[in-house]
Amino acid sequence: MDFVLLVFVFYLSWALAAPFDASPDESMRYQIVEFIVKHGTLPDGRDPEIRNANWGISYAFNPILPYMAGAVFAKVVQVFTDSFRATVIAARMVNVLLGCGMAWFTWKIGELLFRKKGDRKAVCSSGVLCFRGTCFLFSYINTDGLALF
Repeated sequence: MDFVLLVFVFYLSWALAAPFDASPDESMRYQIVEFIVKHGTLPDGRDPEIRNANWGISYAFNPILPYMAGAVFAKVVQVFTDSFRATVIAARMVNVLLGCGMAWFTWKIGELLFRKKGDRKAVCSSGVLCFRGTCFLFSYINTDGLALF
């Protein structure tokens, strides 16, 4: 359990340190969260409010379950503050928590694979969870965190 807490602190720190739109498409993904918070309904990908003018597409056409959860977190945060940064961090928390879930599962898989072989489960788990790409995916608004989980 200490391992999962350590992963939580690490991913949360990364999510707090990363500027908004550090990934090339976080702003488009955040539009879905923002739409759900603002309107209280699921978006239609054809809606001009959430369609990117440059690309002519919207992430509302993709699976949006993590965005829906992010909207719930963002709505709760907006009860206390109207800070844009706080709302973004709340939406990112979905992926931080999914990363913690993946950490727990990875640890358990390591226990099954490496019985009686010392502490290789820790090496296995930290190896998977500390890849730079994995850390990045669990620190911003996206659906890839759910897929990895």
